Amino acid sequence: MAAIHQITAQAALKKTRDQQAGLSDPKDAKRQKLARAAQQSRPAEIPKGWTGWLYRFIEHRWFGRFILGIILLNAAALGLETIPRVNAQIGSFLRIVDHWALWIFVVELTLKLLVYRLRFFTNGWNLFDLAIVGLAFVPSSSTSILRALRVLRVLRLISAVPSLRVVVQALVSAVPSMTTVIGLLMLFFYVFGVMATRLYAEAMPDKFGSLGQTFLTLFQLMIMDGWADVIRGLMAMGHTTSPIFFIVFVVISGFAVLNLFIGILVNAMDRAESMDHMLHPEDYSQEDEGEKIDRLSQQIEQMQALLETLSQQHAALLDANGLGKMPPASALDSGQQNGQAAQDAANQERTAPATEEPPRGEN
Repeated sequence: MAAIHQITAQAALKKTRDQQAGLSDPKDAKRQKLARAAQQSRPAEIPKGWTGWLYRFIEHRWFGRFILGIILLNAAALGLETIPRVNAQIGSFLRIVDHWALWIFVVELTLKLLVYRLRFFTNGWNLFDLAIVGLAFVPSSSTSILRALRVLRVLRLISAVPSLRVVVQALVSAVPSMTTVIGLLMLFFYVFGVMATRLYAEAMPDKFGSLGQTFLTLFQLMIMDGWADVIRGLMAMGHTTSPIFFIVFVVISGFAVLNLFIGILVNAMDRAESMDHMLHPEDYSQEDEGEKIDRLSQQIEQMQALLETLSQQHAALLDANGLGKMPPASALDSGQQNGQAAQDAANQERTAPATEEPPRGEN
């Protein structure tokens, strides 16, 4: 027990230190601030009356799936309109689908405004949806521009699908770190660009004649586009050491820096996913309250069956060792009481003084 208490104390101390370290980290403090701001976009408790009914309605997972289906249907309709043969046959039907999808989105945003009120504008994804839907009502004299803007409604998939939402949040949160890596990459580009211009401008003026042309050539080499032709051309001109120069450049820019980008994005994805789980737990719940209760009931029944099986195995083991036929607990208690009474009586006899005098002999 002492070891268990010691382990528990150490775990509590470690948790306290982690919390203190998290609060001291500016990034964690910023994420906690964003989390609090996002949680304030929802009411602290479910409203009463018709507002509460609307809240439960728009927050239900089936309503979200319905909106997701409408977004996919609208995207399919907008794509089919670009096919001339399909547009000639069912173009009017596709436009009706697009019209009704737009008004369904308007009704959805109106319901959210009625429920959340001013809190609606504190959620960035709500503002994103409002901007996308609002573009359909922007007046324009060009019909082609309006048709092109309608396809932006497909971007609502980002806010409707949790995985896409996490990716966008990760990209946005990774921008500050990526700018540092981009600055490092530009530094390498400048150094190798100046060196390549000095070394190979006369041999291949169309590739390395100026610093701008050299940057373009180095970018092509970084993405492995035509690098073999460039190296063979320089080697044909007598630059036999050019492969070493460009291999070093490709390894630094194409592999090392690319791995830095990947590491930053993976770290940002982990943070964004944990943040999205905290802010939108209902999007990751695959079962309602009734299903949770049924699942817990099944787990309790399984544990009861397991305990019964273990008790039967224990009884069988006692029988095998000759300990199975043991007196009941009541008999053991009565036997213990009788034994204790007999021991007390014996102790009293030993300690009591002698009351009878020994017989005297005859004179």
